[in-house]
Amino acid sequence: MTLKVFFVAALVLAFAGIGNAGIVTLNFTEWTNKPVDGVSQAGVTLGFTGGTDATYGKALGTAGGTSPLLSDPVLEGDSNGTLTLTFLTPTPFLQFAVAIGLLTPSSFTVELFGSPSPTSSTVVPTTTPVFFSEGQFTYDNTLPGLEGTLISQARITFPANANRFGLDNLTFIAADVSVPEPGTWWLMGTGLLSALILARKRRV
Repeated sequence: MTLKVFFVAALVLAFAGIGNAGIVTLNFTEWTNKPVDGVSQAGVTLGFTGGTDATYGKALGTAGGTSPLLSDPVLEGDSNGTLTLTFLTPTPFLQFAVAIGLLTPSSFTVELFGSPSPTSSTVVPTTTPVFFSEGQFTYDNTLPGLEGTLISQARITFPANANRFGLDNLTFIAADVSVPEPGTWWLMGTGLLSALILARKRRV
């Protein structure tokens, strides 16, 4: 085996597993009744301002058995507040469902902050299938006109007269960057050095 082959093999081993990306879905079962402001999970940091409270892993009540978009537990809070989602790695895809404490159709607003496009704002209509007014937001940068735009933060506001809101099935794409442990690097280096010495001896 030539020196070039060994070098290529070492590069393959060194970079295996680095830069992978995966789809993350948070269904808010990780914690129970945890204040949401400042919580980080799987590559997203949640923030909540302007309202009295927002809780990670809380029952929304009838959403557990009657909602087509949400199921308990959810992220539940005061609809007078603003919820922010800040991504560790900008994401090309974002989706989540929202329930609003109203018995009539309504809407919620999603502002997106990303690069290279400027801020965008979307009003998402909701319908009332049973006990809540519900809607789903989806952003996909593979859609025409959105190619290449990555979202670093989303800001969600709710109708103040709704009193409470619920959010569930938060889905996005996160980078899964794994770096070999120091011991792994040592083994790889030792193996490469041995291979180089062996190759040199065979050539002499």
